[in-house]
Amino acid sequence: MGPAEDMKSITEGIVASYDSRMKATRDRMKDVQKTVRDLASARKHMGAGQAKALADGETARMKSFKDMLGNIQKGIKDIETYVENKLKEFNDAHAEMSEQQKKDLANYVSGIANEVKKLLGEYGSEMAKAKAVWQGMAASLAKSRKPGVMPRIEAEGKATTVEGAVEKKGKKKSGKKRGKKNR
Repeated sequence: MGPAEDMKSITEGIVASYDSRMKATRDRMKDVQKTVRDLASARKHMGAGQAKALADGETARMKSFKDMLGNIQKGIKDIETYVENKLKEFNDAHAEMSEQQKKDLANYVSGIANEVKKLLGEYGSEMAKAKAVWQGMAASLAKSRKPGVMPRIEAEGKATTVEGAVEKKGKKKSGKKRGKKNR
């Protein structure tokens, strides 16, 4: 074998090897394309499942959100109703208490006025009794008096109130004090 034949044999080996590699590469490309198609189909199938799950989940989430929002609004309305009722109760209780206090105060004032009237009546009757006793004593002393032994006690003809006597006595004292200052 000469160099030409060796060269021919090498080129045939290279071409055969090239064809074999090309066939293997084409087989691999077919496998890769099949795998890509399978993956694309699986991705598409999975995407559709996820989209359906998200859509179903969105509906459920929206329903849950609406329910929660409804519960919150109901709770707010319940609180507002409760507060309104409590304020009405407080106002009613305040009005009732105010009326009762007005009645109690009126009864208290009326009671004081009645007690003062009663006390003044008692003082008046006591004063009348004292006057009668005093006049009786003065008459008794006048009968039993011997001329020159006992001084004569005479009652004034005018009876005055305690305030009048105090006022009269105050005027007498103030007149005496002025007289001393002027001296």
